Amino acid sequence: MGAPFYIEGDVGRIVFVMPEKVAYKYCLDRMEKDSGKKAKKIEADGYDFRVYTGSFKGQKITVAPTIGGQLTERTLLDCYAQGSRIFHKMGTAGSEVFGSGKMCIVYRSLICDQLSMSYCPNGFADADSRLLRELMEKSKKMGIELHKTDSHSVWQSRSTPYVLRDPLEEKAKRNPEPIVIKEQEIGTIFSIAKHLDTLRDHVRSSAIAVVGSPIKRHNKNRYQDVIKSLKLGVDLSLEYFSSLPL
Repeated sequence: MGAPFYIEGDVGRIVFVMPEKVAYKYCLDRMEKDSGKKAKKIEADGYDFRVYTGSFKGQKITVAPTIGGQLTERTLLDCYAQGSRIFHKMGTAGSEVFGSGKMCIVYRSLICDQLSMSYCPNGFADADSRLLRELMEKSKKMGIELHKTDSHSVWQSRSTPYVLRDPLEEKAKRNPEPIVIKEQEIGTIFSIAKHLDTLRDHVRSSAIAVVGSPIKRHNKNRYQDVIKSLKLGVDLSLEYFSSLPL
């Protein structure tokens, strides 16, 4: 994995990737209120971003505000080398045409960059089916609307360039469980987890995507809907992952 680590410290078995500031801060606040302790900052040598480890209902969780493929890769590999085995993204993706503020569970990611392709050359990577199923069950118990299907199966983040085209996309559109996304961080998370899982280390990944932008000037009319869904997604993620066996 390479040494020394860029990120080195007390990491949790579970890592939350949360690029949006509102989700990241809300998650840390909830963990600190639950545990009564400040989350511990982990040194991220060479990077100007803050990674923290805290706990929620006794479960140690690391929260990283990574953005882009390379920073996500470095974070996941360093955390993996120090014991992390579950990677989960909770953030925004997609275009407002799908209904701003809608929260969906992601089944598959089309790989849209060379970095992720180096881990997953066949062009797509799936989330862990058990995590997805149990997240759906937990959302129902909590009364949180988490969409499983959508009239459009392939999303594309506005910042993601098209690299893969027709054959794979057409195949994705025929996928029976059609929340498929083309988004860099999710692609990196799913592909790295899939690659590491081949080492028989039982590495799992999942993602919840809120449609729309958390930036007010980009999404004035539905901005509050996106913020509300991000916080509900954090609530769901904390409640579910904290219930996993320690």
